[in-house]
Amino acid sequence: MKYLGIKLPTRLASLFEVNFPTLWDTLQADLLSWKKVKVSWFGRLSIKKMNVLPRLLYLFQTIPTIIPRNFFAPIKSSILKFIWHGSRPRVRWTTLTRPKSAGGVALPDLHKYYFASHLLRLTEWSTGGRRPLWLDLEEVSPEVHLWALPWIAKSNRPDALRTHPLITATLRVWDSTITKRQLSSYPSPLLPLADNPAFPVGLHPTLGSRILCPNYPRASAMLKDATYQPPWEQTPGPNPATFSEQFNYFQILHYLRSLPGQHRILRTLSTFERLCVSITVLKHGVSILYALLNTTSSNDPPPFESRWAEILDTPLTEEGWSNTYELIHHGTPMAKMQEQAYKIL
Repeated sequence: MKYLGIKLPTRLASLFEVNFPTLWDTLQADLLSWKKVKVSWFGRLSIKKMNVLPRLLYLFQTIPTIIPRNFFAPIKSSILKFIWHGSRPRVRWTTLTRPKSAGGVALPDLHKYYFASHLLRLTEWSTGGRRPLWLDLEEVSPEVHLWALPWIAKSNRPDALRTHPLITATLRVWDSTITKRQLSSYPSPLLPLADNPAFPVGLHPTLGSRILCPNYPRASAMLKDATYQPPWEQTPGPNPATFSEQFNYFQILHYLRSLPGQHRILRTLSTFERLCVSITVLKHGVSILYALLNTTSSNDPPPFESRWAEILDTPLTEEGWSNTYELIHHGTPMAKMQEQAYKIL
């Protein structure tokens, strides 16, 4: 069965096998036919951005399944051969995929786009921006709901969720990027106080009514200015805290302070965590998350900056390099001139 260009097998676990290899075979045939077209290497970069990326990105977003790493290796190799017309690459892959403002040419890294597509799902699990209708279809565990799943300890994830192929795929991406890309930590300020097997006591209903999001209670609701503070002191109301509320608060405090690395709960939210709890719809979510992944992996300057410092015997400031990159990519609308300027660099 095929729907909107997606082949739907009888088993969810087969989604990758029946869709991705077929599309890549089509893209390879296209790359071979485009080799005959006489365009500059900047033009070849544009072909990948406008033709190859959208087709793969469509599958990344509509089929959130596990994609093995060895699927991306031949794609990267074929794209490099296409860009450099079969000759040896003259610019490193890590430099090509850097943002233009950081010395690269913004060549799309398909592996990072795959990660970004899954991370967008995770923001929607965490109720960031909107609540898609498909979330109810993936709520397969009454013990832990999706909004809490990424933020609890891995050992506390229910078995019913571990065997779901689509949820498992997103969690695998999350586990591989959470610390490597500095997206979050465990424990996090977003640690759930409900739907958390490690804290079965949960949140008392009247205490929950005192916090901003009672349906999604998190550790951050017990914090103010990086210190623990009960909700009735954060926003004083006409009704004093009952004994049950105070007792529940100290239960929560004991649980949070007993966690290894509990100091991480007191930190401010990371950029990714803020997206996860945003009340506005995340427009161009994949692009935003891709840029976030690219930023966290491109902190070191490109190697040619140090070489130019040796040639000029004067290191350029960060502002100087920023102005240089701005002139290269936006100083002229002519792609040929941009290419020549980048080659000189």
